[in-house]
Amino acid sequence: MYMQTTEAEDVNPDDNQTVFRLPDVYLLHAEALAELGKDEAARAKVNQVRTRAGAPNLTSSGQDLKNDIFFERCREFMGEAHYWYDVVRTKRIVNPLYEFGYHCTVDQFNTGAWTWPIDPKNRINNPGITLNTYWL
Repeated sequence: MYMQTTEAEDVNPDDNQTVFRLPDVYLLHAEALAELGKDEAARAKVNQVRTRAGAPNLTSSGQDLKNDIFFERCREFMGEAHYWYDVVRTKRIVNPLYEFGYHCTVDQFNTGAWTWPIDPKNRINNPGITLNTYWL
């Protein structure tokens, strides 16, 4: 859901809201269950989303199930700006097979290459801030 701006605004509008849809909750839950090795429960969650979409149920397990859930998120949220966060959250960003305009090594990932750089001048007003070591 996106709100329309008015012609009178002279700055960036602050009324655009990110909306999470119920399939996002189901698929994140399925992902968590699969990570815990609870494949049957994970399949049940992802298949709720697939049934609504008219797709056949998944029968995979283990790593194949985790991959299927990832690609189900890709299909379900295409164009909704979830892909970047999914490849970072699942650390697929270090695998060139999942590259989408940017790829980093494991060391680059661990030092914060996937984050926005923080200008060191920000420490003047916030000395407790931790800078991203990749961008130093």
